[in-house]
Amino acid sequence: MAVSLYTVLYLYTALFNPVPFFLILTLLSFVVYKERGLRVAFFFVLTLACAAASTLLIKNALAIPRPEGNLLGEDGYGFPSLHATVATLFFLLILHILLPAYRGYKKYVFAFLCLFSAVMVSVSRVLFQVHSVEQVLWGVAFGLFWALMSIHLKRAMHI
Repeated sequence: MAVSLYTVLYLYTALFNPVPFFLILTLLSFVVYKERGLRVAFFFVLTLACAAASTLLIKNALAIPRPEGNLLGEDGYGFPSLHATVATLFFLLILHILLPAYRGYKKYVFAFLCLFSAVMVSVSRVLFQVHSVEQVLWGVAFGLFWALMSIHLKRAMHI
């Protein structure tokens, strides 16, 4: 049985809904704790929580609607895309934290999978008409901002 592109995209977008994402975050926080210690795991979770909270504040303050007729029946405001923000930040932080543990071709495979996954979440939000391209691009920009800011802060604090 062939799996369609829309099925794959739906799985990517569903992984960043609250319950599945909380489970993934819990599991990966444990992995980060085992690999890099409690301070790095705390940094990982705190950064994601702050980015999600600030994105939700912006969403509610600006109150820009989602596109008409989104295929997933999601409600709430559309700007910026919380899925795109969190996915971008999540995968960039995972790359920053765990990439040094990989060697050789595994390093490139891991980096590709992380970046590919971040892109797939963002693309899924547009294809399912839950967000406009602009809303997703701003979400990605916020994710990049949070990643750069938090990695700089992490280095400055010697975490």
